[in-house]
Formats: sequence, C-alpha cells, structure tokens
Amino acid sequence: MRFQTSEPVRDADTEVVLSLLEAQLRRISWQVERSEQAMEACDIRASFSSIVQNSTAVLSIQTNKANCLLTADVSYRPSVAFWFFFGLGLPTALGWLIPLAFYMSQKGTIRSTIEDVLRRVKAECEFNDSSVAEEVRSCQDDAENGVVEAQVRLADAYYDGDGVPQDFAEATRWTRKAAEQGDSSAQYNLGLAYYTGEGVPQDYAEAALWYRRAAEQGNAGAQCNLGLAYCAGEGVPQSYAEAVCWLRKAAEQGDESAQANLELMHERGQV
Repeated sequence: MRFQTSEPVRDADTEVVLSLLEAQLRRISWQVERSEQAMEACDIRASFSSIVQNSTAVLSIQTNKANCLLTADVSYRPSVAFWFFFGLGLPTALGWLIPLAFYMSQKGTIRSTIEDVLRRVKAECEFNDSSVAEEVRSCQDDAENGVVEAQVRLADAYYDGDGVPQDFAEATRWTRKAAEQGDSSAQYNLGLAYYTGEGVPQDYAEAALWYRRAAEQGNAGAQCNLGLAYCAGEGVPQSYAEAVCWLRKAAEQGDESAQANLELMHERGQV
C-alpha cells in the first residue's frame, strides 16, 4: 500500500530542514539515508513487523523562494506472517478479516507517525525563525541608539540572512557604525567587505585602512590580512618588512594562516 502526505514550511533553509528531518526520522525508523534534497527512512517503528514489512518513507523537499514543501511518499506491504495468519483464517467465516483489518489499520498508524514528524520539523523551523526574528527586531532600537553590541548583532543578522532577508549593503551599514565606534571585530569585517566588494564597491586601500585600525587593537585576523596586503601590495605599498611585522604579530596569537604565510615567505627568501 502507498500514500502521500505533505507539510509547507515557511522561511526555512533547506539544509536546516534536512538536518531536522534526519533527527526526527532516526527517532521513528531503523535506517535513514540522506541525499541532497531528500531523505529515505526504512522500517518505520510505528509499523508492526509481524504484519507489515518494508515500510519506507521517502521525504523530499521542494523549495520556492524562502519557503519549502515537505512531501512524504510512504509505502509498505504485508509480511510473510500476515499471509500465514490470513491463510489460517480463510477456512473460517470471518477469521481472515482479522489480519486484514489489522493490516489496514497500519496505514493510519504509519500516516500519523509520518505526519507527526513533518509537524515537528515545521514547528521547530518556524519557532526558531520567529524567535530569531524577534531577537533581531529587539536589537534594532539599541543599534539605532548606538549600542555597539546591537550594531554588530544586526550586521551579522543581515550578512547571514538570520531572522531578516540577507542584505550585504545593510550588513555593511551596521558594521560601519560599530567600526566607527572602535569595535575591532567590526573594523576587521568592514575591511573584509571592502576587500571582497560585498555591500560596498571593492577598494583595497579602504580594506587596508580598516584592517590597520583593527590590527592596532590586536585583532589577529586583521593583523594577518594587513600583512598579506603589504606582501601583495594591495591597497598599500608593497613591503616585505611590514608584511613580516604584521604576520608575526598575528602568528604570535596563534593565527594559523599567518604562521603558514610566514613559513612560505621564509621559503621564498622574502624575510
């Protein structure tokens, strides 16, 4: 026998949905296999193995913008035990109806189990989304009032699309506000934005300027990137001496990229 059931989920990331589905399916089935846009669960524990065998649910995800539709295609068939009891009941007037009725009832049991999985995934996705969105909204007033931590949180939310639509320009706007107040992480991130051109026009000189401000406060990532800028002459005059100086500062803080680049400069005789 076979049936389908589905559940819409709004504002959900496909990877998050798949992870939640996998966790829920492992709770109700013996074997779960995952692919890029689907999940297959075999031997659902809600079914009675003496009557039903090879119960399989294939759950697929169809995306439409930020929304997705979870669809479960479920199939199961009678086991050898079912046919045995069915055969025993055939000589009697109604005995054969007992295993048949029990088998038919399994459709409802398995359906309710799968529907419960879909509802749980939907609830968790939408609860997480709404709670994150509420947290981001609560940061807005503080950010407008100049609270650096709120500005950084808002910038991260817009950069990742976490509780708000992803918007690199808006992320950079809030990053700049925090950077101008002296937050070294924001200064480093603003340097990255100028280097990559995400949310602002690409500008290596501006990138180096913000890297320097963060580096002077001891930000290891900024020290490493400023060193690399001097090494390549990106936004600053090329200077191996300056490159080594800043890479060494980052390396002493345990920055692995700085350590690797220092070793490479040694090998090339640039130190």
